[in-house]
Amino acid sequence: MDNELYNLDQYGDILTKEQLRIACHISKRKAMYLLQSGLIPCINTGKKTHTYIIKKSDVEIYLRDRVMNPWKYQAPYPKRASENERSKIKRTENLIDIVQRQNMWSYYQNKLFPYPELMSVTQVKLFTGYGENTVREWINKEKLRYLDCIVGWRIPKTWFLQFLCSEYCNKITRKTQRHLSYIAEMLGLYA
Repeated sequence: MDNELYNLDQYGDILTKEQLRIACHISKRKAMYLLQSGLIPCINTGKKTHTYIIKKSDVEIYLRDRVMNPWKYQAPYPKRASENERSKIKRTENLIDIVQRQNMWSYYQNKLFPYPELMSVTQVKLFTGYGENTVREWINKEKLRYLDCIVGWRIPKTWFLQFLCSEYCNKITRKTQRHLSYIAEMLGLYA
């Protein structure tokens, strides 16, 4: 990383998208994604050339954070890629190996302790950080089991724990920040 920060010394206080790409050793598509998504703060001038103005200090922050949270900066798959092209794209590796999956159940069980035995969709949403529509989609796809009660859908804690520890849940490519923080805490990346 020090080598990457050293490469920034050759640039002024303001960088273009091309300079960002070269300094960070990333593709044009990834640079565009980072700027358009706001992961690297920038100013859009609206011009066709030199569209983005990027502060050098923001690039330094990105480079430091990229070391600690690489999954936060993963660009999504191209929208128009065919299934064959998608299979060629290297899938994100599973963040949790088999040994750590054994500890996952007890970790999530401790995290879920304050929640009631029958959780509502809203409580699942708040715990995971995903939207309510996403939680309902999990239920509709039968990935997350539920009980149909008078007051609405309720998810027993044990079924929710099974979902959290499932391969489906851990292979979600666009995880929320809350989900990523649980994984990072579980892996001991920060306390």
